[in-house]
Amino acid sequence: MREDLALTYSTDALPLRVGYWGAVDGSNEWSDCDVAVIYGLFWQDPTRPINNVFAIDGPKDASWLKAPRHGTHENILAVISQKDVSASVIQAINRICIRRVVDDQGRCSKADVYIVLPKDWRGDAILQDIHTSMPGLRQVEWDFEPDGPKVYAPRSNSVAQAVIELMRTRQPGQTPLSYISAQLSLTKRQLGRLKEDLAKSASNIAAALHELGILYKVEGKGRATRGFLVKVA
Repeated sequence: MREDLALTYSTDALPLRVGYWGAVDGSNEWSDCDVAVIYGLFWQDPTRPINNVFAIDGPKDASWLKAPRHGTHENILAVISQKDVSASVIQAINRICIRRVVDDQGRCSKADVYIVLPKDWRGDAILQDIHTSMPGLRQVEWDFEPDGPKVYAPRSNSVAQAVIELMRTRQPGQTPLSYISAQLSLTKRQLGRLKEDLAKSASNIAAALHELGILYKVEGKGRATRGFLVKVA
């Protein structure tokens, strides 16, 4: 259960309480909380907006379903789905202490709300709906990456993958590119491209090796040039 996982982070100093989409509307259970973390968005079954349109405007044919335009909306079904999520998000936000009026001017206690929204028109629309329903809200960017830092994942059976795996098990010290080429049976073309990629500090393979504490070094000039990878202790 996701609730059980979330509650493992609860402490006496920071007690956590959990609610579910579809089971928070109108509840006062969390009205003494001053922080809300909205984890994930609940999108209704795609047939729901279709049923809404049919119930209000009557049945539509198959051609309309392929291009469900209504008024100024190119896709009224997508808009209905987005508005449904907006309503749920606004309900969830207003379950905590901000639902309580604390003075004669109608103000509420200070609270923080954390939410991750889609990086498309739906996220922009949900955010606009929140501001419309809760005027005066102060928006602050949240320095958070849902999937964690991006990590380079080389293609299976690629030269980059083979080099990374070879160097992962090497002891600290220098490993000549000639050794790597021999171990991996690289062609002259593959070795040449590998050298080019290693020389670019911003390349994917250079960044991946750097994470392992491995740097690319070149010594000598002209025909005496020798390249090698250095793994620090």
